[in-house]
Amino acid sequence: MKDDDFFRNRQLRYDYLTHLYEREIISDYAKYLISANEPFTLALIDIDNFKNVNDGYGHTVGDDVICYVADKIKEAFEGIGVVGRFGGDEFIIAVKNTLIMALITGPVGYMACFIFAWFINELPRRVRAF
Repeated sequence: MKDDDFFRNRQLRYDYLTHLYEREIISDYAKYLISANEPFTLALIDIDNFKNVNDGYGHTVGDDVICYVADKIKEAFEGIGVVGRFGGDEFIIAVKNTLIMALITGPVGYMACFIFAWFINELPRRVRAF
């Protein structure tokens, strides 16, 4: 099954700030994969203590941080997953490759998420992946 089947003939909606898919698109994509009996993983990424960024530096800087993290997540999952903004400082990723799923959910997955957090950690904030 190709993802083209899902994305074709669908009005795609994007988050106004990050230009990632809106969470409804990721939710619909997950339902599509379930109906096709396709194994997949959903991952939620949250920026820890993001309120401190907005409170300490202002919402403009906060928006810049969200856009920066969104770009890095999109780069990291390009070609292997579908990325959206869940809301606020949270991002959602749908990955349908079973090898990737094993990396994310298995014992190595914790290390992969840790490495991903390290990659993102060019910011002065820690990124936590669920």
